[in-house]
Amino acid sequence: MRSGKPSGFVNVATLCHQSLAQNSKNLLKRLKNPRNELELVPEFEHFADVLQTFDFYYGKLFSNNKNTLAEMKVGSFKGNVMFYPADRDHLVTFSGKPLSNGALQESIDNEKVNVTIRVYIVRAYGLHPKDKDGKCDPYIVLKTGSVEINDRENYVTNQINPYFGRHFEIQGSFPTDAKLTVEIKDHDSVSKDDYIGMTEMDLESRFYSRHRGSCGLARNYTTEWRDQLRPSQILEELCDRHEIGYPVYFEKSVVVGSRDFELPFRSDGEDFREELALYALRSWHQVITQASFTLP
Repeated sequence: MRSGKPSGFVNVATLCHQSLAQNSKNLLKRLKNPRNELELVPEFEHFADVLQTFDFYYGKLFSNNKNTLAEMKVGSFKGNVMFYPADRDHLVTFSGKPLSNGALQESIDNEKVNVTIRVYIVRAYGLHPKDKDGKCDPYIVLKTGSVEINDRENYVTNQINPYFGRHFEIQGSFPTDAKLTVEIKDHDSVSKDDYIGMTEMDLESRFYSRHRGSCGLARNYTTEWRDQLRPSQILEELCDRHEIGYPVYFEKSVVVGSRDFELPFRSDGEDFREELALYALRSWHQVITQASFTLP
């Protein structure tokens, strides 16, 4: 059957998706990201360096108890418990402050924190096919607190390794919206959509972690910088927290604490100061022994 479309017709939705997919491929080349959860990367300590989660269970565990731990779970407590010697005058906290005032002097307060949650879905790998041809038509569903975003209309056709190239923004607060769930479903025009899989992230723990799990550090400072703070502002914030004095900038280097950082490449642009600060941030674990690895 002959199509009624003019010969010069171009499917705009297809072009937009191809553009998003290409941008996602370009972004993926620049990302330094392991193939598993960041919580499993040893340097980031499961993002539990500030807040740990302790689950509450109802009932008792016996060998003849048919209920699983998941079925017995009734809630969670998020906080921290620390033990340290009574003679602690010679010890310091993770940020280098004297331990004489207690280990939890840098702990967070109990006030509600309003946040903007930006989610970038670049790509999915190795999805289980749901169609007879060994492929699927995946799309994204996001859930946090009482908010659900269903991106069904932007499904990807016949892919088990789809490039999504999608960006979502949600207004939330902690502790109410502490968890983010990302689901992948298979679009079906005839029957009910199939469930493919899901993953869950503890946004609250990432937010409060000393590893700055809220937003990764890019390799270079460009107009696509994602963080709400510039590298120089982040560096000053960390220096202030660790009480080591503000960074001192020179013509070709920056001094942070006792370390002198000089760019390994030439940069004569107007953002040279930000490039220096970013280079120091990416080497932050070298500044003081109590420092933490920052999220790449």
